[in-house]
Amino acid sequence: MADAGYANGFDLELVTRGLSRPAGIAITGQLRAIGIRANIKHMTLTAYRDYREEGKIQSIATDSPVGSMPDTSNVMLQQFGAASRDFAVDDDIQTWMAAAIGTHDLAKRKELYSKIHDRIYEKSYLLPIATWPSTWVVAKDIEIQPPIWNDATMSARDFAWKK
Repeated sequence: MADAGYANGFDLELVTRGLSRPAGIAITGQLRAIGIRANIKHMTLTAYRDYREEGKIQSIATDSPVGSMPDTSNVMLQQFGAASRDFAVDDDIQTWMAAAIGTHDLAKRKELYSKIHDRIYEKSYLLPIATWPSTWVVAKDIEIQPPIWNDATMSARDFAWKK
């Protein structure tokens, strides 16, 4: 910290919401270990959105994608889709994101989102630390129905007793 110009550390508020609080606790513990006086501000989704729109978020530990959409556009829109939540303020990301969202060409989307992710990791705008595990236990008398509305999600209605 001293080499970085922060011999006395600094204060940092880490916002969490929903299921991200345990990750926030671990992160603040690690930050405190190196001299950053980190504290958690855990919020409901509504309070978090208001706080974010007011431009008050210093740092955040959150879970994505929201809404169970597997496409990376969801995370991009959540993290960079409006000025109030675009912490990177990177014109290239905005340009690539608009182009990616605007095309149905999967190869082009993959190319553009690869550029975005490369920039995110190069500049450390976001740091993915874990995935949410999903475990399904199925008995031999149960079958999984094809999802009716959305291939990206699975719910209790997708399971049925075998006939």
